[in-house]
Parts: sequence; C-alpha cells; structure tokens
Amino acid sequence: MQRTGRKKEWAIFVFCLFFLGITPPVLMVFDKPTLVFSFPLSFLYLYGFWALVIVFIAIGARKRQMHDAAKMQMPTPSNDTILNESLGAEDAK
Repeated sequence: MQRTGRKKEWAIFVFCLFFLGITPPVLMVFDKPTLVFSFPLSFLYLYGFWALVIVFIAIGARKRQMHDAAKMQMPTPSNDTILNESLGAEDAK
C-alpha cells in the first residue's frame, strides 16, 4: 500500500516529534524530584508523551472520508445514456 503525500508527511512529523521528545535535554527538564498526584514528574511526562504519540499515529492512520474519495472518481456514463446518445445522433441525420 502506497501512502499519499500527506500521510508520508504526517509519519515524518510524528517520528521527529517522538525523537525530539525523548532526547536527553528534554527528559532532563522533567527529571525533578517533584511529585504530581504521588507520581514523579518524569514518569508522567514519559507516559503522557507516549499516549500523545499514539493519538497522533491514530489520527494519521485514519481512512479518508467517503465523500473525499467520491470526488476523485470520474463518473462513467451508463449503458442507457450511451444508447440514447447514439440513437439521438442517428435521428438528427
């Protein structure tokens, strides 16, 4: 399955966001002896960031809506339309 341009861009964005979010300088910002609801701040950051990345992946993995796909398809004439057009062209001669 080939990805469209937007899906590729989204996947690259999510990868870069994840990579930047787990780099040591960012982790050191949250590595403090502070407790929030009796959990260490670094623990909450890592699990919260992980959940956010999963949400972004789910958003990127969604299928397009049907009305978007229908706009891309060219309508094809039915057999009745082709038959009527050919009969009309002969009658005009």
